[in-house]
Amino acid sequence: MGAVVQASIILGTPESKCRDIVVKDRIPVSLGINVRGEKTSHIIKRNSLIPAQRTKRYFTIYDDQTAILVRVIEGENEDTDDNIELDRFLIKGIPKAPAGVEGIDVTFVVDANCILEVTACVVSTGKSKGIMIKRNRKQFTDEEIRQHRNMEEDMQRRSQRHARRQKLVTTLQEKAYALQKQPALEAKCQGVLRWLESSENASDEEIEAKIREFEQIEEARNRARHELEELADSLRSNAAVREECDEIRQWMQETARTASEADYKHQIARLKQLSPKRKSRARDRLETRLRETHDKFLDSEEIQELCQATQTWLDENGDNASDDDFLDKLDELTTAVQDIILES
Repeated sequence: MGAVVQASIILGTPESKCRDIVVKDRIPVSLGINVRGEKTSHIIKRNSLIPAQRTKRYFTIYDDQTAILVRVIEGENEDTDDNIELDRFLIKGIPKAPAGVEGIDVTFVVDANCILEVTACVVSTGKSKGIMIKRNRKQFTDEEIRQHRNMEEDMQRRSQRHARRQKLVTTLQEKAYALQKQPALEAKCQGVLRWLESSENASDEEIEAKIREFEQIEEARNRARHELEELADSLRSNAAVREECDEIRQWMQETARTASEADYKHQIARLKQLSPKRKSRARDRLETRLRETHDKFLDSEEIQELCQATQTWLDENGDNASDDDFLDKLDELTTAVQDIILES
């Protein structure tokens, strides 16, 4: 903006048109204080208009804490060591109290002359102390500001990569801890956890590959569990296998976290083997009547279509149908054949 005004003057722009223009500086680098963990808490952010005033409230971090060292920090980085300390002062006389009870308001004021005033005030007593810092004493040059911004962007990228890495590690650990409850996967999961501890230089891609492997195991297990649930529900209508279906349902509840895909498949096979034995007599009666009807009425197109429809029903429902279903279908076939014969 200053350059625009200067150009207007050079070009002879009437003074009246420039009279209402107000040029304000901006704070080039964020200002704040050091807090627990050697981190910087920013109070006045970069690019804030000058003059500027901001206040933040902080609290004691120890029981019976009576003093706080206020370190005035300039810089964009989260870690205080990567910024510049402008000055420091100690505020005493904080009433003794449990940690987190006593509050301290820290106020930053930057005036039109870029003089920084920092004040710390104990909220409960009003006692305060502060310092004044002439900003030109440690003002960053344009090049230093550029370097700080580049450093900040680089640290943000590193922080994002670190956060992504930590998320991957946490995800893999959680999956390993969950799946190792299955006896069949315990050794595998413990091996992955040991690998994770000893492979600090492992790439994100390697960790992602192991996560995908665990996800595939989980998906296969869930599919098998769902198949077993549906099979047990469909067979429960058959009184002959209802007790076994209820037992499997109870087993599924008790082993919800420990059962593996193989365990579920074993139960599926058991149910499939069990159900045909209990209902084979009714099914055999239907299949026998179907064969006899088909062979006896080869010349009847209508009866042949009826036989084909019955066979299709058997193919689609034979494994899950109950004794009553087979007997109902047998009665339906017999009645339909008789009706066709009477009509002809």
